[in-house]
Amino acid sequence: MSDTKPEGTLLLTEKPFVFVLHNNQKVKRCDHCFESGDLSNCSLCDKVAYCSSKCEAEAWSVHKFECPNMKRISPKIVPDAVRMIARIIYKLKYCKGWETKGFYGSGRNEFRKFSDLESHYEDLQHDRKRLQDFLSLSSVLKDFMGENESLPPPSELLNIYGRLLINSFNIMDISMNTIGSGLYLGTSRFDHSCSPNAVAVFSSTTISIRLTKPMEQFDWSKVFVSYIDVLQPTSKRIGELNKGYYFECCCEVCQDVRQLEDMLSMSCPNTNCLEPIYIPEDIQDKVPECPKCTKCGEQVTQSRLDSYLNALDFIEAQLDRMKQTSYLDVCQTSLRKTEGLFHPYNVYQLQILDSAFSAAIDLNHWTEAKEYGKKLILGQKKYYGDIHPLLGQTLLKTVKILLLEENEEEYEREMVQSYIEHAERIVKICYGEEHSLYKDHVIPLLDNALSCKSSYFI
Repeated sequence: MSDTKPEGTLLLTEKPFVFVLHNNQKVKRCDHCFESGDLSNCSLCDKVAYCSSKCEAEAWSVHKFECPNMKRISPKIVPDAVRMIARIIYKLKYCKGWETKGFYGSGRNEFRKFSDLESHYEDLQHDRKRLQDFLSLSSVLKDFMGENESLPPPSELLNIYGRLLINSFNIMDISMNTIGSGLYLGTSRFDHSCSPNAVAVFSSTTISIRLTKPMEQFDWSKVFVSYIDVLQPTSKRIGELNKGYYFECCCEVCQDVRQLEDMLSMSCPNTNCLEPIYIPEDIQDKVPECPKCTKCGEQVTQSRLDSYLNALDFIEAQLDRMKQTSYLDVCQTSLRKTEGLFHPYNVYQLQILDSAFSAAIDLNHWTEAKEYGKKLILGQKKYYGDIHPLLGQTLLKTVKILLLEENEEEYEREMVQSYIEHAERIVKICYGEEHSLYKDHVIPLLDNALSCKSSYFI
């Protein structure tokens, strides 16, 4: 296959081989389609809920195997990973899962089966942490599936576990929040890049892969998605990919020395200079001489360097603490420590801004959220590029906040227009005009922004 494909081209749409709604979403979302709304529990196990009789009927082909087990072990809650593996076993054993094909192209051989998925069996055997997790999971799985259901042999079960770890996707809602997990056969053919040219988005549990950059000579092997959030230092990205997927990323971004330096940068002490000053992660183990600005030559004092390193230690600890929930007061304390020290390109500052933005929105602190959003957008553009779903979300949320206010300043009125036009382009390319995010969120915002713009001239 060799032709030109523009950005926004839909390459693949696929339903999952198996999927589960995460336990923390069960009271809010349908166990089958993942939509929120009025739910009715399964009349047999009472452990899963559905938004309609249609969803309940469609789910029964797999749920019928787990339903009696969920009832039997109640009030215990089945861990998400255990339920995923159980569903894979049921699918392979009772639903001709070994024969299921996940097509990624129109060619007769452009498909993958479950047996084609990489398991990294040998890597798992040498991964002490994951082997311990596997043994614990196997014990819970045996308890869940019961005495009447024989588990696959340990080697086969480890292969299933590996295929799940390496190939599953987090299923996201329209706000890019993780709500479930899915295993997609065809989609598993895409490799990783920290500078991807395609993106995975979801509608219900269906995954879509769209190009975010044009390809002049289309080749499936040259389509890349990102397995992780790239808004983190190079060493941490490489470490996460090595630990999670057993490969060392050598993409162009991971070899970009300037980007690495910008991600770990301090502001120049010379307030008239905007140049970032690179502070290596292991600077305390290197020569004692403090760095200087490569542009203006200003030397960083030892006390300033110490303040930066202390603030960095504090922020890393707070980010680790806020993995599940962002706290506005903690974020604000962190940002006060970085003020004047961290360059706007510093990824730790951007991560704190992201947390502060979310926390301020949750508390309806619109003025603070607006300022955090504007700063976050600049950093996300640098590291995500102009087309990325997370940048689109930040733009949309910031536009909504700006529209809540009476924008008397001309620059803010222009900002609203610029942001919404940029967000519209991102959503069109990443999701398509038929997606609910475009129809139910972007279009109303465009209309709102247009009416506000018209009112300025009345």
